[in-house]
Amino acid sequence: MAQGFQCVAARPVLGSASIDRTHALWCGVLGFEVAVAREGFLLLQSGTAEVAFRLDPSPAPGRVTLEVDDVGAAHERCTAAGVDIASALHAHDSGRRDFIVRDPDGHFVEIAQPPRRGGRIAWVDLTVEDASTSRDFWAAVGGFDGVEAVSMGEYHDFSLMSDGRARAGVCHRIGPNATLPSVWLVYFSVDDLEVALTEAESRGGTVLERRGRMAVVRGPQGAVAAVYQA
Repeated sequence: MAQGFQCVAARPVLGSASIDRTHALWCGVLGFEVAVAREGFLLLQSGTAEVAFRLDPSPAPGRVTLEVDDVGAAHERCTAAGVDIASALHAHDSGRRDFIVRDPDGHFVEIAQPPRRGGRIAWVDLTVEDASTSRDFWAAVGGFDGVEAVSMGEYHDFSLMSDGRARAGVCHRIGPNATLPSVWLVYFSVDDLEVALTEAESRGGTVLERRGRMAVVRGPQGAVAAVYQA
């Protein structure tokens, strides 16, 4: 029986009819740097991304996705350099933004910025003394399909279900939720919890509780919400 293993790195290797032409686009426009250069071979790096090219008089077209931190800036640079834009800059419903360029060897390069995690309502739940009674009340009033028990070890909290998915929670005010207020607590996802908490305090808010990647914050007018870094 073979021993298990895991992949520690991967890089695409594309054909190039002209190494100099490839260098001009990938380094001059797309921001890569040469890590290894040999006769008929280039290994390029940008951040943690790597892509290699081998000299090939008739390269077969390939496809590569590059994730960037500012797809708008990348699109402006490619447009200004006259790069062949095969697919226009597009914002998807998920929040992902991307466009596709075609390099001189016919390779399609998708340049994408993943959706931010911040600025979204990630969850909502209610913490009360009698979660079972509240569970049934809100399931009926809110028109949920049903409820699902969530094991907390010695007791169960509950998820309110709709279309087979958990949409909200009803929790007992014990254990980790002992200090939470009896309100429907909205959870905002944030990109960086430390930045969010610094903003809260600098703008007159109060951090009521910190728990790992989640914190409960009271705003300057008394409204309470949770912020959560996924």
